[in-house]
Amino acid sequence: MASTCRARGSCSPRQVIPRGFGLTLFGPNDRYVNDKQVAQAIGQMLTRGGIVTKVQVSPMATYVGRASKKELGFGLLGWGVGGGEPSGALRGLLATPDKERGMGATNWSSYSNPQFDALLNEALNTVDDAKREALLQKATAIALKKDYAIIPLYHQVSTWAARKGLTMVPRVDEFTQAQQVHAEAEDRK
Repeated sequence: MASTCRARGSCSPRQVIPRGFGLTLFGPNDRYVNDKQVAQAIGQMLTRGGIVTKVQVSPMATYVGRASKKELGFGLLGWGVGGGEPSGALRGLLATPDKERGMGATNWSSYSNPQFDALLNEALNTVDDAKREALLQKATAIALKKDYAIIPLYHQVSTWAARKGLTMVPRVDEFTQAQQVHAEAEDRK
């Protein structure tokens, strides 16, 4: 059945995925907005698609500890990019792990692609903004479009509010700290 539908190019997941195939989706339950519910929704969608999925969530401290020891196979993780370019995320999440060079520190899946690494290394050593951007785009295309090393699902948007007379500059990492809140200057009132 699967070979017939593949030849036609019109397979449903149930025709291709072997019966009984399943996985566990791991995730935090106290780090992102509705992280537990997001993990459960992803698990339900995968199960509907023919991949029997169990969801296991835990506090972020426990989750990160287990993930960094490579005890988890398939998981939910967020990453913020403060500077506007993806080099930090690519270096941490997808570069081949190399402690001496500071590469792949959070590459818990052990993803490795020499072509990706070469482009990323060249980008990290390129001062020209346009050239660096082009190299990062090529590296990103390899990891995300060709290899599916990670699958971006959504962009979380966080909202802050302050009473009149106060201003707050949100942090990219979503942490809220008292030193971020300031009284408005008299000329801005």
